[in-house]
Amino acid sequence: MVWADEQISIKVARIHEQARGIVAEITITLLTGFPNNHLHQSMFNLSALSARVELIKSLKKTSADIDWDSIIEQLCVYVPRFHRKGEPVETLMSDEDTSPPQQFIDPIILADEINMIFGEGGTGKSYLSLYLALRAARVGDSNPMKLGQPLQTTSTLLLDWETNKAQVQWRWHSLAYGMGLQGINIPIDYRRCALPLVDDLENIQNMILEKNSKFIIIDSVGAACAKDFNQPGIATEFMNSVRRLNVTTLLIHHTSKDREGRKTPFGSVYFTNASRSIFEIQEYQEPNTNVKNIMLSHVKHNYSGRAEPFGAKFVFNEDKTIDIQPLDVSTIPEFNCRLPLANQILIYLQDSGSKSIEKIAVALKLFPSRVKAVLCNNPDRFYRVEVGKGELDSIWDVKL
Repeated sequence: MVWADEQISIKVARIHEQARGIVAEITITLLTGFPNNHLHQSMFNLSALSARVELIKSLKKTSADIDWDSIIEQLCVYVPRFHRKGEPVETLMSDEDTSPPQQFIDPIILADEINMIFGEGGTGKSYLSLYLALRAARVGDSNPMKLGQPLQTTSTLLLDWETNKAQVQWRWHSLAYGMGLQGINIPIDYRRCALPLVDDLENIQNMILEKNSKFIIIDSVGAACAKDFNQPGIATEFMNSVRRLNVTTLLIHHTSKDREGRKTPFGSVYFTNASRSIFEIQEYQEPNTNVKNIMLSHVKHNYSGRAEPFGAKFVFNEDKTIDIQPLDVSTIPEFNCRLPLANQILIYLQDSGSKSIEKIAVALKLFPSRVKAVLCNNPDRFYRVEVGKGELDSIWDVKL
């Protein structure tokens, strides 16, 4: 807030509503007299009359000719009013022209939304996120993962709670050179973080404005949350802070298992609920090799159908470059059991030829009823070759 006639500026930050009132950090400066323009900084309860009186008394000792009573009164009225008002109400009309949600990088990143990639440690999440940052920069034609063109060209802001500048610099350089981008200086804005996101939010918001960032990566959720994120309140507070950044965001997160052994993003379900698009990343690497095979499975999409599983090879070369190569995930047997059932049945029939529902179920360790449902619900992939004596004896094959 600025009082031009008095040449006073008051910055209000870290606003929190507590039982005792609205508390914030205030910094009061003169607009003239730099660098000796600082007047006051403190945590201040805007709701407490006693705190207001003490602050005015202190400021009058410093600058008696300024009407501090009016300035502090206005501060204590307008800041709570602005803080509590929130976003304005807007009227949406059914007959207005509109467009569906757009992909920032199809199919992984939805524009202007919260996106997530989760998986176990060492699966290549950070490498993949840097590859997406290179795609966002839209430099060169290299696109081994066959992703869509970025919606807009932008540099990325990487908020790193996991490693350090040297490690990220090495990965950034190695990936760029592996993609044939030698001699092209591609920037990425990097910040090493230690404070929880919720406590560092204002600084990060300022960085986004300063850098005009349109795409940010948070690596990773667990470290950036830094609290018991199994608690719903902690998760919602964190995800609301991410929402307040108001840019296309990619969250890197780790995995857990539910009681049935199904892998899910670690912590409260609200991490999943607040994300609009989520991919699980899995990897397989033969011992004593320099090739990491990854598969991406689309587990959630709020606006359309989920993408088919797809993957890539990360090849770590002796010259310190990292190549990314296309990968048909069906060629990696270790991935087959993780694919959707339709894909598993498709691969099995392609390898073994026409089979009955019962034989498919035995081979894939599935209930026959599930096999039958998948076959019947995917007429574009499967067809019935022969009707058997019973439903489970019917012979099925793959459509060419």
